[in-house]
Amino acid sequence: MSAETVLRIGLGIVLTAFGADQLRDWKPWSAYVPLWLRWALMPSEPSFWRAHATLNILLGVALFAGAYEKWIATLVSLWLATITTVTAFTDWHTSIRDLGLTAGAIALLLLSI
Repeated sequence: MSAETVLRIGLGIVLTAFGADQLRDWKPWSAYVPLWLRWALMPSEPSFWRAHATLNILLGVALFAGAYEKWIATLVSLWLATITTVTAFTDWHTSIRDLGLTAGAIALLLLSI
């Protein structure tokens, strides 16, 4: 099994699991979003989390599929970099985890070039 496959499957599992959990119960995830952004999302916060969860799942499934790897790795890298930036304002522990996921996505992108 190649490093590329390990990264692709690992990131796919994480994104799919996060998305499924967000669909199940988005409220705990709301704590990772800065208060100013939560206020901007009201009253549509549940809709935001459904969309967020759906994108996580779609990206995870796309990683599992392995098609268009360079484009999917680019999207996942940008998606996770955005999440890392947002979580940096609320919880540095989570932001460090997200930074590791972002680095993995960037490594996958570099391997796919």
